[in-house]
Amino acid sequence: MKLLILLTLFGLTAAAVFQHQLIRVKSRKTRMMEKGTWETYKKSKSASQPMTDFDDIEYVANVTIGTPPQSFLVQLDTGSSDFWIPDNSCTDNKVCRHKFDSNASSTYVLKGQKWSITYGDNGYARGIVGEDTVRFENGDDDVLVVPKSAVGQANQISSDFGQFPTDGILGLAFPSINEEKSDPVLFNAYKQGLLDKPIFTIYLEERGHVENVNAGAITYGGLDTEHCSSDIDYVDLTSEDWYQFKVDSVSLGTAKSSDGWQVISDTGTTLIVVPPEIFDLLAKAAGANANGSIDCNASFDDLKLTISGKEYTIPAKQLILDEGNGQCLFGIDGMDMGDYGPQWILGDAWMRSYCNVFNFQDKNIGFAKINK
Repeated sequence: MKLLILLTLFGLTAAAVFQHQLIRVKSRKTRMMEKGTWETYKKSKSASQPMTDFDDIEYVANVTIGTPPQSFLVQLDTGSSDFWIPDNSCTDNKVCRHKFDSNASSTYVLKGQKWSITYGDNGYARGIVGEDTVRFENGDDDVLVVPKSAVGQANQISSDFGQFPTDGILGLAFPSINEEKSDPVLFNAYKQGLLDKPIFTIYLEERGHVENVNAGAITYGGLDTEHCSSDIDYVDLTSEDWYQFKVDSVSLGTAKSSDGWQVISDTGTTLIVVPPEIFDLLAKAAGANANGSIDCNASFDDLKLTISGKEYTIPAKQLILDEGNGQCLFGIDGMDMGDYGPQWILGDAWMRSYCNVFNFQDKNIGFAKINK
């Protein structure tokens, strides 16, 4: 896959609120399905895997580190909280394509603690922690400058990450799951008074079977009043690790369940991931196959979730993902998450249906209709 076009950042009128455009790229699952390796990978995932990554990260952004700035393309992930990029000491050029040279930065400080993140049985990153200035830029102008930010300098990255066109991961979740034992970049920015509010709003745009195109925005420090309704329903989080809350019931046509589940809203996952028994129920109602494929012209009822007594609708069209060549993927997948908290992952099909407002101080999450 050829290199992605780096993102452009657009500042808002308030200096402490800014909007970051997102670009859609082909998901990890899609690439593995094309190569015929997805089912093997899925079966090999340990049931006890740390829930810090959920396979299908699709939305990327450009950040710079150091003085003068060094550019990196990173994955934005509400399912993890560490920020790491390849270090100059990494010798595997297949996964460490752009490397951070701390010796070239006048604002760099070595912190020295070691960190290691394991992504199930299928990937890892390891290294040391440094501290430097992280910048989100708009052309030649700095939109948000976050000094003294923790930067994970990865000197070992597993070959699995060679499938990604990006350099590293910028986590947006809570410090409690931060393996570097440091404040995530956004938390650090708020503590330094650089953001108006301890929130960020995610809006994802439906673009169909295309890549490397603008496909939504993250608004840091405020609400996205351009794309999202001002009528927001907030739900308290049930965990201070991920943005986790409870879904009371689910229905798709006559298929219904009211068992109740702990779920997370995650930019790092393309699909809605549910327990295998719920997948079987919903796939049958939608006419999807056990392997996740579905007729591109399938017709079925909308998916409905009840959260804190309110019903939310995910249109059926959001659950038919065009993979090209006349093949389509059902937007729901089944997987046993183990005993680590979330039983469901509400991925991009959910976020294309509602704006999500993440409040990392009040520990709640809000949902708003997308302005049409």
